[in-house]
Formats: sequence, structure tokens, C-alpha cells
Amino acid sequence: MRKRTKTILLVVGILAAAAWLGAARAAPQTSTGPSEQQRAQVRMRVETYLRYLFAWGTDVEVTVGRLRESAIPGLFSVLIQARTQEGGLEEVILVNADGRYLIRGEFFNTTQDPFAEARERIITAGQPRLGPADALVTIVEYGDFQCPTCRAAYPVLETIVASHDNVRLIFKDFPLTQKHDWAMAAAIAAQCAYRQSNERFWQVHDYLFENQDQITRDNLDARLDALAAHLGMDTEQFRTCRQTEATRSLVEQSIEEARQLRVTNTPTLFLNGRRLVGAPPQQVLEDLIAYEVSFRQQGSPPPNP
Repeated sequence: MRKRTKTILLVVGILAAAAWLGAARAAPQTSTGPSEQQRAQVRMRVETYLRYLFAWGTDVEVTVGRLRESAIPGLFSVLIQARTQEGGLEEVILVNADGRYLIRGEFFNTTQDPFAEARERIITAGQPRLGPADALVTIVEYGDFQCPTCRAAYPVLETIVASHDNVRLIFKDFPLTQKHDWAMAAAIAAQCAYRQSNERFWQVHDYLFENQDQITRDNLDARLDALAAHLGMDTEQFRTCRQTEATRSLVEQSIEEARQLRVTNTPTLFLNGRRLVGAPPQQVLEDLIAYEVSFRQQGSPPPNP
């Protein structure tokens, strides 16, 4: 099964993550497009080909979505989902009307800002934040409190925010519940802390990452209760909130937003909409921030013909 999962993960770097790019947007179907029978045949052809191409056996569940017109005439975007019990991927490919040609790889509309749609999709209002509201650079992190790579990124991101007066950090939940057994409960707890104050959220946030190795599913509640008492939080409200379905719903909304952005790994950062997967070195972030600040201070629009 481990070998099969590696095969699936390899495809992440091969298939185009174009679902949120303008060229892969759904558009009304036209009467000149393929019939429903032809579409079904194309989907079957695509699945058969991909299963052979990547050696996906019967333990891999493959779903080929509907054909949707893309911004490129004659090409259709198709959502591909490949899953095993250990995880999987969701990516978009392009096919022509009869399914003979399948296109993999990123493409861009040079008349549009390539990061605008990601910025528009991400809800930043009313979210835990560090740094000024009017910062020129916004870093949005989709994170998991049980994720070791997120823990590695945590001090780097907080150092970046502390050392820049034009950068803000927003944290959004993406607990990987299929492999982290207390990540969802931790995300809910952090949301409950945020209900009491933004400062309380970050205190819980820091505690979870700094004590990640000592926290277990069995001791999480006791540790959170003790932390709340130490911080002077309303412990009863904090405890009740963690058992409320409405709070879980907030976390699930963040998860759904991440999925719409084709987030599959944690941490995934969006720096002014620019996607960064994993824990980037501090110098990489510094260079991107300097570029974004310079770019936005000049007020230059994205390149247009």
C-alpha cells in the first residue's frame, strides 16, 4: 500500500493544479459540444489511460469528473480524484472533445493576475491574525497542529511577522484527520480560544506546536483545560465551546475552502495569493516579501498585452 501511495503522490507533480486558474473555470455547455454519451466515453477513456499510465490497481479508487468547457476553445477541464485508504489527490487535466488528447501541465492567461483568484477565494475577515490589517503582504497558512512540518514553519513565520511592519499572517485550519488523531480537536480548541480573543488564539496556537511531541489524543483535553486556567481564560466557556457542533463547523468550512484551492499538504501558504507548499526557508520568504512590497508600492498592475 505504501508503494501505491507513493505512486499517487508522484502524480501531484505531474497533473496540472489548474482547477482554480481561470482557464479551467466551468462555463455553460454549448449545443455544439459532445453529447452525454460521448462525454461518458471520454471519461472512461481517461480513467483507463491514467490507470495504465500510473499503474493504479484496483486498490486505487479513481473518479473522473464531468467535462467542463475551459477558456481554451475545444478543450475541456476534468477533475481527477485518485484515492486509497492512506490518502490521495485531486487534480485537473484537459482533454479534447473525443478524449484522444490529454494535457497535463500548468498554463496561464497572460492577461490576468495569476494569483488573483486564490486571493478572492480565501476568506481573511474574522480570522486569527498577526500583524497590521493594512499590511502590503498577507501570508495565509493552511495548517495542522499535529503536523511536524507546520511546527517547523511556526517559528519562521512568527519571526517574519515580528520583523516586518508590512506583513500579516492569517492562520486557517486544515487538519489532516486521516493520519493525525488529535488534529481536529486541536483546531476546534484553537477556534474556541479565538472566540475569547485573538491573543488567546495565538497563545493556544504556540502551545500546541511547542508541546506537539508530548500531546496525545488521550491527554489533549486535560492539557487544554490546564492551559486555559493558566492563561486566565473562561475555562467553562472554553470547555463547552469545544463540544459545540457550531465550532466544528467553522473548522470544516476552512477545510472546504482549502480543498477548493486544491490544498493537499500542510502547511500550504499563500503569500499574496502565491502558493508555497511546505515550510519555506526564511530567506525565501524574505525575498518574496521584498519583491511584493516593491511591486505594490510601485502600483504596477499585472502585465497585460
